[in-house]
Amino acid sequence: RDEAVRYSTAVTGYRNEQGTSADFYARGFVLRRQYDGVSLTTGGFSSIDFDMEIYDRVEILRGPNGILQGANSAGGSINLVRKRPQREFALSGLLSAGSWNNYRAAIDIGGPLVESGAVRARAVVVGYDREYYYDAADGNQWTAYGIIEADVTPTTTVAVSVGRQRLDRTPYFGTVGYVDGGYPDLPRSTLLGADWALGRARVNEYVVDA
Repeated sequence: RDEAVRYSTAVTGYRNEQGTSADFYARGFVLRRQYDGVSLTTGGFSSIDFDMEIYDRVEILRGPNGILQGANSAGGSINLVRKRPQREFALSGLLSAGSWNNYRAAIDIGGPLVESGAVRARAVVVGYDREYYYDAADGNQWTAYGIIEADVTPTTTVAVSVGRQRLDRTPYFGTVGYVDGGYPDLPRSTLLGADWALGRARVNEYVVDA
């Protein structure tokens, strides 16, 4: 999501030091978050971000969104749309590797559970394990998402989904700067944190919609 939003016109972002969540701004105001068009009552400030692999797309509204959500931010909103089951079988996967032992893998599978296609399911599993250019800093995250969708009448569809995510990370605090804007003459890889200062986040999400 960070990259999708970062390349959007007139939107800026700030990720917290633990790397678990981010806030985005437009017109000088925080963009409120929505999931499948439903706003977070907390504004999303303390939420933990799920991996973007479980979402189908990101929709951004810049400007006052009170007409959609009632009294709300003048900056706009970000709507994350979760993946839904397909009416035909589909399977995709991803493997990637990058600098500092950065590895990522994902699999996405879904399709009908009955011949008529009235009941469908989809599952997404994604994980990464990586290090950083800071000494001793590393992180790994595993995310699983599953959804079952059924057409109970010609005009009514019911869906139940479950999402789980586990994140373990050694915070990657870098070097500090001087008040005059300069930096200490230290190697780029210097880590001022402790290698035992492990950050953990566990998220479980259950959604029913019709």
